[in-house]
Amino acid sequence: MKNNLTALLSQLISIPSWVDKQTNEAQIGIFICNFLTQNRQLKINKQSLGNGRYNLFASNSNQVDNLIVGHMDTVQPNSGWTREPTKPQVIGDKLYGLGSSDMKGGLAVILKLATSPALIPNTGFLFYCDEEYDFLGMREFIKEYSNKIAPKLIVSLDGEGPGIGNSCRGLIEMKVKVRGQAGHAANPKSGVNAITESFVVINQLKTWLKTFKSPELGVSTLNIARINGGSKQGNIIAETCEYIVEVRVADNNLNAKKVKDFIVNQSLTRQLKVDDIIIRHDLGSWITPKRKLLDILNLAPSKNLKQAKKRGYLDVQMLWKSFKQPRIFTFGVGTKNMSHKADEYVQISNLQTAEKFMTGLLSNNGAC
Repeated sequence: MKNNLTALLSQLISIPSWVDKQTNEAQIGIFICNFLTQNRQLKINKQSLGNGRYNLFASNSNQVDNLIVGHMDTVQPNSGWTREPTKPQVIGDKLYGLGSSDMKGGLAVILKLATSPALIPNTGFLFYCDEEYDFLGMREFIKEYSNKIAPKLIVSLDGEGPGIGNSCRGLIEMKVKVRGQAGHAANPKSGVNAITESFVVINQLKTWLKTFKSPELGVSTLNIARINGGSKQGNIIAETCEYIVEVRVADNNLNAKKVKDFIVNQSLTRQLKVDDIIIRHDLGSWITPKRKLLDILNLAPSKNLKQAKKRGYLDVQMLWKSFKQPRIFTFGVGTKNMSHKADEYVQISNLQTAEKFMTGLLSNNGAC
């Protein structure tokens, strides 16, 4: 297997690892497992998730002080691609391919680190599934390993780079089903329109969420990902409405129960009956104080922390919570605004910067 970063990333891109009925992370897991065997000091464990999927945990000691993590899955290719998503192409400083920025570029750097002869002791690597979907891989890893290891430093190479990130907003998602009252559209007062009244509730929710804020993470924000309701006949007042609420949490005083209770109470004031609310995600925020990362920032190419106010949820927050808030930071490899986009690419110079920084951090002369 070629060990050059660009060649290694090209190999990773050529292995589809999105998740649908025909495809998952099984094949890329095989490739990564075989690659890791180059370092004979690594003990490699497979954690089965079913359907051929598994996490890979590799370490050079039973004691794990430093844990480096990366997810193996990508989103599915969208219809806007003008190149073959799994056929990597290099043009200048850009390497095109699905997952190049999110986050197979990071995986390539991690694999180089894991097979380095200068790797410091007590270091572990987690390659996990399902980050882009339902966080199954991270959840199962925590179930098995939260009492087996106690890392003091955790690093994720997910995200845009290059730069140090020390935080992320939380994530709440739920599906809401409400019911009004049908009536004749010619007489609006003859019924309760579940769609228009839901709009009122949604706007009230948006305003209320802004009260949950923090200096580091900004304000909590709302996205209505989907809304549907009513009937096919224009002369009937819409009796039903279903919508999906997604909240980016900037204050850990906010949780799914509070959001659910707010929606229920406001819906009742609009004469809506709540048939069901299904909570999909209830995940908090994470902040590692800057003072705990000063030694890391001294080694980093940029001394400024990346702002989390407009970044997505990062599932290293689960590790931060489960391992009793160790030092955690991200060092993104991806190119700005390229994640999940058609014709996704990563800058090769970003890969090289990340490799240089992480090698310095985890080599025998590094900071850890």
